[in-house]
Amino acid sequence: MDRFKSPRIQDDKHMLTVMTYSDLNGVRAGRDKSPEESKWSSYAYYAYGKEEPLITPAPSYIALGTTHEERRKVYRAMVRELMLQNRINVSNTCFIGDPDWVKKQYEELKEQMESIRTSKRMQQRANSGTAPPE
Repeated sequence: MDRFKSPRIQDDKHMLTVMTYSDLNGVRAGRDKSPEESKWSSYAYYAYGKEEPLITPAPSYIALGTTHEERRKVYRAMVRELMLQNRINVSNTCFIGDPDWVKKQYEELKEQMESIRTSKRMQQRANSGTAPPE
């Protein structure tokens, strides 16, 4: 079983993509045949307006339409599209956003990791009494 991972999300627009992905967890796991069957997702709230006091709609969801029914219809279509394409896998990525933003985030992460490795090597050498190479 995969461990929970929490990717960095660029903005609210991309958060909506993650929301639709999350609403399909039960389907992907084989627990539910469709997102409508899920008791453990926000799908019923976003797609059909079921009352849920713990959910505050994201601004990008509100922007999907001018009426509740418009937003719900668009959200259902987004989830159906994702079911067909399965174009994103949140559990296998560190960053979700526009391609240029994601690339920049990975480059920064790589630099940070290299800095940490260098620092650890220097500390190990200092602890072992060997001088760093020149």
